[in-house]
Amino acid sequence: MSSHDAPFWREAIDDEIHSILSNNTWILSDLPPGCKPIGCRWIFRKKMKSDGTLDKYKARLVDKGFTQLKDIDYFDTFAPVAWMTSIHLLIALATIHGLVIHQMDVKTAFLNGNLDEEVFMKQPEGFVIPGQERKVFEDFLLHDLYVLVISTEQHHNSERLKEGITQVLTIINKQHQPWVDGQDLLDDALQNKRFLPTGCKSIDTFLLGGLREGYLTELVGTSSSGKTQICLQAASAVAKSWGKIVFLDSGNSFSPKRVSQIITQTSDLSAYEVDKGLQQVMNNIVCLSVFDIFTLFEVLHQLKNNLRSQIDQHIRMVIIDSISSLITPILGGGGAHGHALMVSVGFLLKRLAHEHDISILVTNHMVVGEGGTSKPALGESWRSIPHVRLLLSRGHIRNISSMSVLRHPHMATGDRVEFELQ
Repeated sequence: MSSHDAPFWREAIDDEIHSILSNNTWILSDLPPGCKPIGCRWIFRKKMKSDGTLDKYKARLVDKGFTQLKDIDYFDTFAPVAWMTSIHLLIALATIHGLVIHQMDVKTAFLNGNLDEEVFMKQPEGFVIPGQERKVFEDFLLHDLYVLVISTEQHHNSERLKEGITQVLTIINKQHQPWVDGQDLLDDALQNKRFLPTGCKSIDTFLLGGLREGYLTELVGTSSSGKTQICLQAASAVAKSWGKIVFLDSGNSFSPKRVSQIITQTSDLSAYEVDKGLQQVMNNIVCLSVFDIFTLFEVLHQLKNNLRSQIDQHIRMVIIDSISSLITPILGGGGAHGHALMVSVGFLLKRLAHEHDISILVTNHMVVGEGGTSKPALGESWRSIPHVRLLLSRGHIRNISSMSVLRHPHMATGDRVEFELQ
């Protein structure tokens, strides 16, 4: 290098090499017979600040991929860059959740992918290891610690490596909230969570006691399946003896008259005592009208803040009837943005349930999927969210309803119970 910037470029090169080596990107090995190594070269770039002034000198070491032939040496190409729509979505979600956005620059980023092939690259000019000139670098990016743990079991002298990996995994696991790992969370919660009644003894028996605190339960079914009736019965039963209910109504389904009928039909007390009990139930039910997903986010964040400050410490259950109708008017319930919003609200609900020991019950419509089969409107949006999913159906001839398990940590998929819905 002969330019006046040569010292800065040399510093950038040394920084890049140090970063590559510290990440164990490659190992030095002999070139197997019949293999040809790929050359490499340096790419230099001056990174500028927003005001046009120089930020830093950046040097990148890249292989000479242009020497390979498509469909012979490789089949696919990837560009590890972010889509602008993804950036817009992240900003929107941060705004919805009231988050603070921090920008950071990753000095050495790797495209996350598994290679079935072995890749050999010549040593970069100026960094050839003395005495090892004929050797090449083999791609050995440590991208999967769990696979590495398995490989260490095959070597008797790898105890120090196993100890180091265990420490790294411990640090990683501590960064995740316990509700992220749904199966472990639900298993552990069995010892501490109580059951809340649904207002139907057959359902409570079927669900091993009722709706468990700390759980997010999704009740799916057609519009005529009786989902709202189940919600009103559960709200009445819990508000009568257990504590307060937050009922988020998206379709004007909440009716004090229907709650009164439920209390009257399920009580053997005198008219005076029924009226007194009804007054207590209505005082314990807070009904809020919510007609879009963004209002739902606002209400849930306010509820979260109230629970943390113990303003609403007596809340035992949150009911949302129906959650799928909140997003349809805005995004049609589909697309990447709709999917991201539903995932975001799902994790927020699960976190509320787990952190504050409340039971959350949401209803969801059924839609026609591929091949004419019915499926929940949320589809696969909540696949990664630990929750219970139950299917509610109603018979055409008799006033008999049925509930089936679609997803439950302690019940078999397909388990079913029949009952009479009042």
